[in-house]
Amino acid sequence: MANNENNHGVASIAPQQSIVVTNPQGVERRTNYSDVVPVDFVHGIPTRGIINTAPVGRTPSAQRNANRRVSAFNTSKPIFYRVAVDGRPSCIVFPTPGAKLYYLNCVKTAMGSYPIDVVAYSVINNRAYFLIASYDQAPVSYRRFFDTVNSLYARYFNDNFQTAGFVFKSKLRVKQLKKIEDVCESIAVIESQPYANYLTHSWAYPFSSYAKQGNDDSGFIACRDSIYRYEATDRVESLIANEYAKGLRTIPEDFFNFPEIDRFTATIENVLIDYGCFTKRAIPNSLMPRIIAEINERGGFEYERIARRLALNKRDKYATLVKVIGELAINMHQSFDESVKALDVAIEDNGLMRDVIVWISDRLGYSIDQIFAMVGIAYCTVSADEVVYFNDKFLVEIIKFLCDTRNVSPEFVIEKFGIRNTFQDPNRILSVVNMCK
Repeated sequence: MANNENNHGVASIAPQQSIVVTNPQGVERRTNYSDVVPVDFVHGIPTRGIINTAPVGRTPSAQRNANRRVSAFNTSKPIFYRVAVDGRPSCIVFPTPGAKLYYLNCVKTAMGSYPIDVVAYSVINNRAYFLIASYDQAPVSYRRFFDTVNSLYARYFNDNFQTAGFVFKSKLRVKQLKKIEDVCESIAVIESQPYANYLTHSWAYPFSSYAKQGNDDSGFIACRDSIYRYEATDRVESLIANEYAKGLRTIPEDFFNFPEIDRFTATIENVLIDYGCFTKRAIPNSLMPRIIAEINERGGFEYERIARRLALNKRDKYATLVKVIGELAINMHQSFDESVKALDVAIEDNGLMRDVIVWISDRLGYSIDQIFAMVGIAYCTVSADEVVYFNDKFLVEIIKFLCDTRNVSPEFVIEKFGIRNTFQDPNRILSVVNMCK
């Protein structure tokens, strides 16, 4: 799937790297949250207040009022909400660093037209978490606020990733907060989400409100002035520091009014991004086994569950399973038994192992003794001047299978498998040929 932005197409073979910052010692927690001016965005973020620049009436007075806020400040103490914005299940809405930064600038643009302050945020692969302060007593403002942000971003996403239609789920996950302790806890939990979703190993993540990345304030939009309207600054900072001291955390079960996205979904999203596939429909057939193997390796999820989520065709399940086990043997150095156990696959006979060995042979061209070692099967051992062979019955089964299915002679398969006469066993080829008769 081609795109207008660099490196947005489907990756060839090697996976791209996720955003990972592994040096927590070099990360400084931001202490100043006011008057942060982001740098100009390379894609040309819409100008401030663009959502209200269109005339809303026929009269000059109506047009003069078009640039005013759509909602008024009608309270001196804000109402706090935890909000999660989820992308639609069929695609990943923030696939690149540029996309994440663009979304943050869309938020900043919309802040010029709504009585909303963003207290904390984290933008990850397929969702964004916010703690916001609304100075409108009615919830209409923050809902319109996110509708505006998502509409601005949807135009960018559809233009740059050649998709169409809705980008986000229609329903926000929202919970109103009434205690200052809950507000302070939310800051630490929301800023922990890049870690909880395996995008970083520390607090250092450029698209959350925690870290100060040197002198770079690109996309930074957080402001804590709204919290100080409830409590003294010292108490607020003490509560937040206590929450930080608890370390990086996943989302609690009651954090939102709707269920949280599970680890399975997050793992799939991360793997798809690493391989440059931003929707399930964009996965090439050649990459499907490698992606399934990577998902299983990272999360330990069973094969059937992964296949259902990736909408794998039923008639392709077995052939793909063979390749997945082969990928685990080649790239993850797992034996056949380890792979079958990790994928939670039931086996009835030697057919699956046979097909895996044949696939590895066709792909790599290795000799049969090397392939047996890769999948965890003994081939032979040398004791003094004598060679002791193991699993010859299974080897003959594989050779006969290839002879029948590909209409070739046993001698051809023996040569393909690299079976040779040796000093210890000068009649090895002849003995294998005789066993195949």
